[in-house]
This record gives sequence, C-alpha cells and structure tokens, in this order.
Amino acid sequence: MIVLLAAGAAGWWFYPRWWRHNPATPAASPVVTAPPQETALPAGRPMAAAPAACWSPGPLGSSALQLAKRAQFTTVEQLLGNRAPAHGRVYRVQARLTAVAQQADRSFLLSLTSMVDPQRQLTARLPAGQCVANREDAALYDELREDINLRFGSPAAHALHWADPATVLVTAPEAVTPAGAVLEPVLDLSVQ
Repeated sequence: MIVLLAAGAAGWWFYPRWWRHNPATPAASPVVTAPPQETALPAGRPMAAAPAACWSPGPLGSSALQLAKRAQFTTVEQLLGNRAPAHGRVYRVQARLTAVAQQADRSFLLSLTSMVDPQRQLTARLPAGQCVANREDAALYDELREDINLRFGSPAAHALHWADPATVLVTAPEAVTPAGAVLEPVLDLSVQ
C-alpha cells in the first residue's frame, strides 16, 4: 500500500515536469481556441454554424397572452387565399404539423399544411425566450418550445419530419413577407 502511494506521488511529481518541458507542448503557450466554423456532419444532418443573432419578433402592442385571447379562427386556405393580408391580426389555425426545424437565429420554424389539401403549406415561427425583452412573453415562448421538445423531440440537432403529421391548433399574428403570409410569433400551440 505504501509502495503504491509513493509511486503515485512520484508519478504526480514527474508528470507535470515532463509536460512542462516537452517541446511539443510548451507550458508558456496560451490556449487558443478557434472561432466557431461550419463543420460537416454525416449525411442527413444539417451543417452546424456559428451562432447568429437572435430573431426577435417586432413589438406586439400588448402581451402575447392578451393577443392570444383575441384570436380569430381561420383556415390555411383562407390565409393563403387571394385576400388582402391582415398584417398583425391574430389568428387561430387548425393545421397538420409536418416538420419543426431550429433556425440559425435560434427560432423554431414549424411547417404546417392544410387539413384538407396537404399541398397548401404555411410556416409559423417561434422565437427563443432569451431573444425577447418582455419577460412574460419570454416565459411563454420557452414553455411552448419545451412542449415541442417533450412531445416531438428536440429540433436543435436536426429537423424533425413526420410521415403521419400531428393535428395542431396554432395561434399567432399574421405577418407578410416577400414569400407570402406566415404566422409569427407563435403565441399558443396545442396538439389535437
């Protein structure tokens, strides 16, 4: 036992000295870490990139919970139809959730399709709570993201796709982008 303790102490004493004097790893050289870069992952996996700035939705005018209470029911077809877009109006839409992906700006992008015609597609966007200034809204967004993680899995590693999509009820304001109407930010998400 004493021999083992003495050998261990001797090993501890000599190892640091050897390491300090090894020309391949000089003790005086500082540890330098390279900036994050894109790295290739196995096939089927997305590229990991350096963190981008957070996506934060524009001002909502009132809290997310208050807006969700005033939502009007509509369909995917009505949102995508030839009507004048109602930027900022809050809608409750029943749709099929086909995929969830985490974007470089930390938001979750939800791919939705019509209940009647799977070719009619719409996207909804959910920010990360840390990207939002209002603490109450941040807590709501974090809770919604946690629900997605628990129910469907985490989209942080790779996008989640389902052959048999879940039926969901999404509440969010309508936003108009060059690509068309989108729902952002998601204020409520319930699985039917």
